[in-house]
Amino acid sequence: MLPTDSSDTVVFKIALRAATSVSGPAEQFTTWTITGVAAALTFAVTNLNGLTTVVNVRDLKIGLVALVVSLLFGVISKQLGQGTAVGLANIERIETLFSQPEFLARISPSALSGEELANRIADAFLWPLSSLMRRSSKRASGDPLHGDKLLALLLSLQLVTNLIHVIAALFGATWIVLHV
Repeated sequence: MLPTDSSDTVVFKIALRAATSVSGPAEQFTTWTITGVAAALTFAVTNLNGLTTVVNVRDLKIGLVALVVSLLFGVISKQLGQGTAVGLANIERIETLFSQPEFLARISPSALSGEELANRIADAFLWPLSSLMRRSSKRASGDPLHGDKLLALLLSLQLVTNLIHVIAALFGATWIVLHV
């Protein structure tokens, strides 16, 4: 929290950060479910000849496609979880720096405005990332909760992709088992 944050902003930051802290355990869960799905796929692919004797090819394909879709959404969920965790740590680290008087004394008022500084930082990145950074910087200038809201969005996407991952895995495995 920054010393300049209003009491409402502090309350919202605490609530949003508490919610986004769920990202870590969800990411660990996804690691284990990805491992299980990958093991099931590996078993199925290495034993295709044996499986096709007990499950017809069409049903096996449906189940395997569902497992591949599950794996894809699991990887996406894991990446979103890592982004949320790193983003949360970075926001807290930056706020800690800006709360220290000795740090503030070292960064005398810059000749660049906030927007100019953001544009110079964004210039170091390739498009489309540079454009996204500029747009995010403009939005953040008027909203002290902007970073926390972005983390909440990432968490939401992580949980949705994780749900799709789990449903697809359950569907694929169940489909194959039911068609034995």
